[in-house]
Amino acid sequence: MLHALEGFTQVALAVIAFNIGSQLVFSRLKEIGRSIVLLATAQLLAPFFVVLAAESVMGLAFPTALVLAAVAPATAPTTTYSVIRRLNASGPFVDRVLGVLALNDAAAVLIFSVASAAALTLVSADGSAATLTSALVTATTNELVSVVTGLALGVAYLGGRKLIEDGTPGWQARLTAMLLGLLVASIGSAVALGLSHLLVPLSLGAVIANGIDDAERGFLHELIRSFEEPLFIVFFVLAGAHLPLSAAAHAAILAATAVYLAGRFGGKYAGIFATATTLKLDQPTRRYLGLCFPSQGALAMGLVLAFRSSPAVSACHRQRCSRLKPRSRSSWSRC
Repeated sequence: MLHALEGFTQVALAVIAFNIGSQLVFSRLKEIGRSIVLLATAQLLAPFFVVLAAESVMGLAFPTALVLAAVAPATAPTTTYSVIRRLNASGPFVDRVLGVLALNDAAAVLIFSVASAAALTLVSADGSAATLTSALVTATTNELVSVVTGLALGVAYLGGRKLIEDGTPGWQARLTAMLLGLLVASIGSAVALGLSHLLVPLSLGAVIANGIDDAERGFLHELIRSFEEPLFIVFFVLAGAHLPLSAAAHAAILAATAVYLAGRFGGKYAGIFATATTLKLDQPTRRYLGLCFPSQGALAMGLVLAFRSSPAVSACHRQRCSRLKPRSRSSWSRC
């Protein structure tokens, strides 16, 4: 049943990634400033290394700890945005919060893509340097091809847009149809070619966002919002259906979860505090900026589900199972 609904998950992941890419407007990023770039980098890398070290010390296998650590940088921006809007807040502190959020999600996807590819390489390689190098090259090539595919689809949109925006009746509907068609094409190409389900639509969104003006970007975001809510409802239901509740009874898993939560929050706060102190920023930034990014939501679950359903994981799964001799049911159950 869940496998039959996998398409909904893939579409939702594509919308999440496309939204992230559409926020990467390079002209805006140039205005962010050096301090915000350093703060964003710190709150991305610090939780990654803290969670990786803590889970490894806990005894978790290094590839598993690496995947968990790669999820740690992801932040759900919706909560922070909602608080800012509700309070109608503004000022340098809010500017720093928004600047960090603008960089966070896209960088988190890239970190996860690299780290998860490395984890799969470590699991699937037979230990020899040649095999490990070959697997790393293959994984890197896959990520690059994913980005190039998204870029090509984005260029196709910008080229087709010039032909469609001719002022004739219904041109907006045709433009919308082309955009949605290319978004679906990004999913299809990722599935058919075994590419990243996140990097292809993310690259598509980034190219489109940087090739259109502010008014059209607003139209683009409104279009996505018009159908993302029911899509996300299905996505969260399916994400919940994938939860192995029986695993919660294991003390080791509960301990690993507690370590992850503490390491992630502590890493983000400590990273921002140390960076803000080094840059001699104001006291509110040092004390409170790290408290603005604790939430995780659709992106974190999306990263895990994309990883779980990726062809590379399936191939690795088959490879590991083929090494087990089917002498008993228990040997196959480990697969």
